[in-house]
Amino acid sequence: MSRIFVLSIISLLFFCTFAKSAETYRTEGKIPGIHTLLVRHSEDWMRPPILIEGQEGKIVIGFDEFSLNYRDVYYEVIYCEADWTRSRLSSLDYMEGFNNIQLRSYGTSFNTRRDYTHYSLTLPNEELSFKLSGNYVVRFYDHDTDEELVTACFSIAENQVSISGSVEIDTDSGFRKDYQQVAFSINYPKYNINNPQTEVKVFIQQNRRPDTQVTGFQPTFLQSNKLVYQHKKELIFEASNEYRRFEMVTTHNTDMGVEKMEYVAPYYHIELQQPITNRLLSGYVYNQDLNGRSFIRYDNADNSDVEADYFVAHFRLPMQQVAGGEMYVSGEFTNNRFTEFNRMTYNELLQQYEAVIPMKQGVYDYQYLFVPNDATRGTTKYTEGNYYETENEYLIMVYHRPLGGRYDKLIGYSILQSNSK
Repeated sequence: MSRIFVLSIISLLFFCTFAKSAETYRTEGKIPGIHTLLVRHSEDWMRPPILIEGQEGKIVIGFDEFSLNYRDVYYEVIYCEADWTRSRLSSLDYMEGFNNIQLRSYGTSFNTRRDYTHYSLTLPNEELSFKLSGNYVVRFYDHDTDEELVTACFSIAENQVSISGSVEIDTDSGFRKDYQQVAFSINYPKYNINNPQTEVKVFIQQNRRPDTQVTGFQPTFLQSNKLVYQHKKELIFEASNEYRRFEMVTTHNTDMGVEKMEYVAPYYHIELQQPITNRLLSGYVYNQDLNGRSFIRYDNADNSDVEADYFVAHFRLPMQQVAGGEMYVSGEFTNNRFTEFNRMTYNELLQQYEAVIPMKQGVYDYQYLFVPNDATRGTTKYTEGNYYETENEYLIMVYHRPLGGRYDKLIGYSILQSNSK
């Protein structure tokens, strides 16, 4: 075997190992047939999936697979860096207990038209607990085939810093009517940070949308035990509009946001209402939304996890086709991803974008986002409009890795509300 061939094999193995280690994890189904993947804080379903050390609460993960054939599902807990790539730490470093554990909590759907199996997991539990603050991923896989089914993300935070701030409508780019700008400070009077510029990483998302995430910006100035972030162009976000909303919690009548319901064997189909006026031209109208969240509920169920049925939801967006990109239905029910599952197609005859998506009975927020071909962030400027009055939620997460540290501590987080009603 030649020396060149051996070096090529070694290089290939190194590249594959590096590529695998550099994977960025997200909450998502990994195979067709996975639906209604939700990661919740046990104390409040509207809170982000972040536990605070020393406080009550657990992480609850649930998802469905469109099959009554139960899989022998196992789960592995992975510790991640601040950017959700896999850490080099051993499981012995970040958890107590054993990894790769059989998932024992599951149930099959009952008295539903759509057959499915619901899987659920609560963490920490009797089999494992966590040692470190930071980011965690649970990887669910089929034990028989090693096929990856789901990845679910959550975090554990320390309470080392306090974060205060505001969301301004007077931005440094002057786009007063269309944008919002975040300003905040991080206070750490009893915590030691030697070099904030290199040791601290801050991540911000609007309405928990990963596509809006920004990071890598430096403080505007430093004070004694305080980092101040003001007048940063990186912290300017589209103001967007309040989310659209609908409910489908019964089959006896049409619910809020539903224009028409019809049974077409073997499933119920619903068509969603459209706004009476064009959202781009009508100006801002307040509507209490859930900032993109979903809540599973069937009115007649004792346990909606296995008794709620699936409807077929028809999304329609009448408008001229926008060139140079794709249109998506977005919300927590899509895990805020842009995939074939929620991509819309354009109907030339009816002059509208359309999508057909199976959805479990419940309450849903959604919006329409256009993603340009050369971009990864969705925009509402063609669909929902952007109004500075919109109530948005900004999640700020602060990580610290001191010089010589081996992992990114999550030393605090906060949620800022714009124009809270």
